[in-house]
Amino acid sequence: MTRKPPLQLPQASELNAWVQHFAGAFENAVIGMTLLGIDRSRLTVNRAFCDFLGYTEDELLATSGRVLVHPDDLPEGDRQFALLMAGGKDSFRLEKRYLHKQGYVLWGDFSCTLVRDREARPLFFLTQVQDITERKRADQALRESEERFRSLSALSSDWYWEQDSRFRFTRFLSNDTTPPWRANHSELLGSCRWELAGAQPLTGSWEQHRAALAAHQPFRDFEYVEQGNPAGPRFVSVSGEPVFDGAGHFTGYRGTARDISAGKQAEQRLRDAQAMLHLAAQVGRLGAWAYDVGAATLQWSEEVCAICEVMPGFAPTLKTAMRFVAPGYRRKARSTLDNCLQGGSPFDIEVEILTARRRRLWVRLICEAEWDAQGRVRRLQGALQDISQAKAAEHEILRLNARLEERVGQRTAQLEAANRELEAFSYSIAHDLRAPLGSIDGFSNTLEASAGHVLDERSRHYLRRIRAGVKQMSALTDGLLSLASLSRADLRIEQFDIAALARAALQALREREPQRVVETLVADTLPAVGDSRLLAQALGNLVGNAWKFTSRLPKARIEVGGKPGPGGQWVYFVRDDGAGFDMTYATRMFQAFQRMHASTDFEGTGIGLALAHRIITRHGGRIWAESAPDRGATFYFTLGPRDAA
Repeated sequence: MTRKPPLQLPQASELNAWVQHFAGAFENAVIGMTLLGIDRSRLTVNRAFCDFLGYTEDELLATSGRVLVHPDDLPEGDRQFALLMAGGKDSFRLEKRYLHKQGYVLWGDFSCTLVRDREARPLFFLTQVQDITERKRADQALRESEERFRSLSALSSDWYWEQDSRFRFTRFLSNDTTPPWRANHSELLGSCRWELAGAQPLTGSWEQHRAALAAHQPFRDFEYVEQGNPAGPRFVSVSGEPVFDGAGHFTGYRGTARDISAGKQAEQRLRDAQAMLHLAAQVGRLGAWAYDVGAATLQWSEEVCAICEVMPGFAPTLKTAMRFVAPGYRRKARSTLDNCLQGGSPFDIEVEILTARRRRLWVRLICEAEWDAQGRVRRLQGALQDISQAKAAEHEILRLNARLEERVGQRTAQLEAANRELEAFSYSIAHDLRAPLGSIDGFSNTLEASAGHVLDERSRHYLRRIRAGVKQMSALTDGLLSLASLSRADLRIEQFDIAALARAALQALREREPQRVVETLVADTLPAVGDSRLLAQALGNLVGNAWKFTSRLPKARIEVGGKPGPGGQWVYFVRDDGAGFDMTYATRMFQAFQRMHASTDFEGTGIGLALAHRIITRHGGRIWAESAPDRGATFYFTLGPRDAA
């Protein structure tokens, strides 16, 4: 294709002269060059510019320059040309993208100079374009590489470091601005690793590490600990490699580091746990064992070896291990083990063994099975524990229990005999006292009737005192007889209604003292199971006490009721609004002859509550009270598990 001569360009004479003067240099330049008119129309191009974009000269002269430039870079070019035309400057330079004829993007270092005539009027634009595509690609690749490195650093718990030829830190890069083992990066810059406060290698010494660095040797997983941190010791693992420049001169080290404190602490906890487990195994005499069915190999832990009194590492066969079982237990142990081998049934048995030194020990043998993919037993594993001391203690406890039961039986028989003798004696004394008491009462009465007219008032007072004492003594004697007979009486268990017994007792009291004004409230029915004869006596005493201790009230109130308690057991009560008593002395209220009031206030022998307590406890129940002086009293009682009517 024929190139147009420069002298034929439609330009002024100065332009033609300039072109002819520089035509050779323009055409043979190694970088792309163009001449643009003031309207930015392309006047001419050189061969290097055509080669840069893949077009012929005619194609370039016929194509608008805006088509050749990437659309995103056009605005900046327009702005720079406008500044030239405005006189703000004579040249500018920028990097922009071009579109090759084949469609791909090229980068060019573009510079433009405005050429003026002698009168400083604009003549044309001289542009130069140098291909910088490869440099741009290299820069982009470098940026992408650095970005990938940063991304990997952000995802990693490690951090990157660099050192100079004197092994001083010059750079750090991590996903955190503050490494976990130091307050900040700036503290470390300019320091050597061995200058860090409290830093000590976990293995070897700093001298050995420095010698390896001086020999320019790469290193991996060099571990050290920092003791000076407020949060506790920090463990660090470092790997590095030497760096050399293009001339082969050593320039320093670069590498990575990571905080391994969590791992080291976990290792320490594991060691502590293993130590405690080993100690527990020794103290508890507990060892482990495992049997590989396919390989037919049996493994014993050190503690199992110690129990069997063999050297550590002893590895018996299954047949040899069975010889340690005492003869009387071998069949049981072998049968249990065979069932586990065939069906995987776990077991936990106690057998007697003979150690290598022929000592007899009791052991607990525990086993579980592991299965393979085909459902066959592939491995047995379990534990062996020396329970000889526990067995000895168990036998001793059984022996002591047998002796204790024997002694308890003997003591019980002795107590029963003593109780029978005491009850017989009490009954005999009470029975024998009745006759002389009757005689004293009779003779006193006769004396008063026959000689009363000759006795003075003091003598008659003495006779009345004698008869009152005899009456009191007779009541006490009757109480003793009741207590004695109650201990010997058999219980006749039947179903009955306590409410009916309460109404009968209250009716008898009304008949004796019809002048009393007493409001009585008795539940419709209070089902019970027990000896109705004895419980009528107990309830009569409780209701009688309520009647007696309300005698000073113009209008009294007595209530008898009950309700089902926990487990269906009934709780019965007798409540009054009478004199009441001080609960401080409640612990002795159910003892014989113990009174809560003076005999001058209320008459009585102190036997009634003792009888009620004896009857209720013989039924398996219990009795208790709640009271306060001048605020009445409430007595509660149960009849044990048999009262669920």
